[in-house]
Amino acid sequence: MGIFILVLLVLTAICFVIYKAIDTSQSNNSYQAQDAFLSEVRKMCEDNDITYQEPDFRKTHNGMGYAIDYYNGVSVDAGSKGLILGLYWIDKDNLCFVGRGTGAIKIPLSKIEMYTFDGSVQYISKIKNDGKNVSFSGALVGGLVAGEAGMIIGATKDRNQISTEVEEKDDRKVYVYYRDENDETQQLIVSKSLFNESFHFDEFIKSKVPTKRDTYLLAHTNSEKKDNSAQETAGNNVDINSLEPQLAKLKELYENKLISEEEYDLKRKKILNL
Repeated sequence: MGIFILVLLVLTAICFVIYKAIDTSQSNNSYQAQDAFLSEVRKMCEDNDITYQEPDFRKTHNGMGYAIDYYNGVSVDAGSKGLILGLYWIDKDNLCFVGRGTGAIKIPLSKIEMYTFDGSVQYISKIKNDGKNVSFSGALVGGLVAGEAGMIIGATKDRNQISTEVEEKDDRKVYVYYRDENDETQQLIVSKSLFNESFHFDEFIKSKVPTKRDTYLLAHTNSEKKDNSAQETAGNNVDINSLEPQLAKLKELYENKLISEEEYDLKRKKILNL
């Protein structure tokens, strides 16, 4: 009896030491990978006259090891350029993307014409069995309490452990339309990176250039009105140029804290006739 308990104690200690060694190694590897990535970002910033900004991040565990999740990490498709994992921020009135890919992307905020959103976040529940074939801890406790019979029973205590796992499916995309150096309209697609868990770019661009989203809504609303009111005169259509100054003034009042967020949303919808 004593030999069984001793063996189990030794095995438990060995497993714990191995686990801690693997955990520490994975953690160190994740930080080494982060250092290498941020070195690429800094070099890209230097080459493209972009002021580097230290990103916010958190360390996560994805079941296969540790990973670094950047708050401002995204995937970018700009046609001839792209980033499989890029960081974004505003520098010198430019929307900047830098990271791992074919090159940095800089778009003057004044050149952004409009942006649109597509996709959604879905949460799928999955049921799985986390049970173990043999529970060493259960066998140890069972052996101490009830001898060999207790060891056998305790070893099977974790055989069936049903749990629910929620899987996130995020296919959100932000389409940004802007004028390039040749004054031609180009499209930029920003989405969640396969190498990052977070996606906050939709919130970010709304906070930086909110009236550009309104430009899209105005154009879209105007187009629908033309389709639904083909017999109306041109004077009844929405004049985008006349509404943009109103939206800009409203945004200024909100940013200066002269009106609340509720008042801002209400007045904005009234201007857009939503």
